[in-house]
Amino acid sequence: MSDKTKEHEYRIKELERQLKGLQRQVGVINAVGNARNKSTDQRLRDLEIKTAVVQGAPQKEIAKIYNLSPGRVSQIVKKIA
Repeated sequence: MSDKTKEHEYRIKELERQLKGLQRQVGVINAVGNARNKSTDQRLRDLEIKTAVVQGAPQKEIAKIYNLSPGRVSQIVKKIA
């Protein structure tokens, strides 16, 4: 093998190592973003539930709409109070 070939192989391995590190970082960033989105979505849902109950909708109906138990709807309404 020539020195050029060895140098190219070394550079390729180094770039592959760096790429793996970047892929890990992107994975972590995506996981954090997904967790934030889930949390935001849940807060919005909770506010929608609270608003519906405050406007006079029965908690049992709201529970059916959101696929929750009536007890959970009650907890959400109290939590956001």
